[in-house]
Amino acid sequence: MSAKSLAILYSGSADSQRPDDADTLAEAAFLRGLAEELGYQVAMVSYAQELSEVMWQLDSAQPQVVLNLVQSVEGSDADIDEATATLDVMLMPYTGSDTGALRAIATKPAMKSLLRAASIPTPEWLDEYDVHSAPQGTYIVKSVSEHCSLGIDATSIVSADRLPDTIADRKARFGGEWFAEGYLPGREFNVSLLADSTGVKILPIAELSFAAMPHGHPPIVDYAGKWEPQSASYSGSQRVFPPLQGPDGALLNQLASLALACWRACGLSGYARVDFRLDAQGNPWVIDVNANPCLSSDAGFMAAAAQARLPASTVLQRILDDAASRTA
Repeated sequence: MSAKSLAILYSGSADSQRPDDADTLAEAAFLRGLAEELGYQVAMVSYAQELSEVMWQLDSAQPQVVLNLVQSVEGSDADIDEATATLDVMLMPYTGSDTGALRAIATKPAMKSLLRAASIPTPEWLDEYDVHSAPQGTYIVKSVSEHCSLGIDATSIVSADRLPDTIADRKARFGGEWFAEGYLPGREFNVSLLADSTGVKILPIAELSFAAMPHGHPPIVDYAGKWEPQSASYSGSQRVFPPLQGPDGALLNQLASLALACWRACGLSGYARVDFRLDAQGNPWVIDVNANPCLSSDAGFMAAAAQARLPASTVLQRILDDAASRTA
């Protein structure tokens, strides 16, 4: 075993047509380069193969720690705890949140139930069986378990009477389960959290500005806005970092406190990102909690770290050190 040995466990394959799979491969390659700069001997292990082969490769590598980048299993984001459960059985330390936390927030409704139990504000929601009797209002239709804004576009925001048809459409086009969440018309923020030897820290808070969004397009990060660089919604959403000492200071402090509450309520570890929307009165609500968010060079987490003047290699080392400390 090398003095500094690391295995990078990742999902996706070069044969996949999904842009998020391609992004995971790019993320793995980027982090491999950083790890090698830090002096690690790196073994790359794809989770998109037979489990026996995955375990054999990990056992052969005998890494001191596994950098867990698995975001989907056989095309489903709902089963990402399978990878960490495998690592648990093999008694291998790994980065990020553990199996229990990943399982607890595997679906957005389950995550929202945890938040509600902890008195953390999150929009009301309805599963597909309740939407036929939905109260009047405006809703956004989302996948129960898939991330990367799958199926989200301008037509995802609908009135109560349109919910059954919209959910039926998404099920027919994308499969899986869908639900409706109360739509919030205000600003959107991302809060990144990073653990170190002294506890969990809040990185500079990002706002997603939709000032350049095409006329008539709702101010949301839809699928095209994430994955289609030539689209108007991609160029229409921009990441900015409001100063803590500016007019948004009180709001940013409130977002930080709520993000820490989410970290505790969901039992997160290592690093995470919490997404917020504001309502019409400017009150913040949690719309998503992301364990193990993307660490690509151009992703929001690394952008927040750069804003804090933390090099990407320092971020990676802290994540690896945190994993090692929890199993020491």
